[in-house]
Amino acid sequence: MPPGLALLETLPVLGYPFVLFSNKDAIRISQATIFGKRYGFCTLPVLGDNAALAVESQILASPGIHSMEKVMVVVHDSPEIWADKDPISGTINPSKSLVISSTNKFIHYAMTHGFGVIDVSIPEDHDVFGDKFSALSCSQDTCVYLWDNYFGYVH
Repeated sequence: MPPGLALLETLPVLGYPFVLFSNKDAIRISQATIFGKRYGFCTLPVLGDNAALAVESQILASPGIHSMEKVMVVVHDSPEIWADKDPISGTINPSKSLVISSTNKFIHYAMTHGFGVIDVSIPEDHDVFGDKFSALSCSQDTCVYLWDNYFGYVH
């Protein structure tokens, strides 16, 4: 299984494993891939034992972030999904759905105007080792982590 897929459960279907994962994980992996191809973004490593940052591709950074004079930090929740839900089965047809994300505009602006970018996705319902983290506490922990490990005080 590719890294980054949060496995919800595995079900045997006709003798083959059927993997279920959340839409927010699929969207974030897609964003990381698109930003990587378009702008050269990569995942910032999470150093130490920081359980609140255990989501794969949660923090993305533009190339050369360490040498940029201006850095834009974009902190956001998962994008919205607009879709028609089948009233009988409850399923959503992915070909008739849209992912609405305003962060693309910020990132494009920053990259075309010489800013470095750190893109942080904060999951709304982050479950770490059975403990629920609110989006507010997770975003605070993530920003403090970024400051302590990547920014700090510049003299």
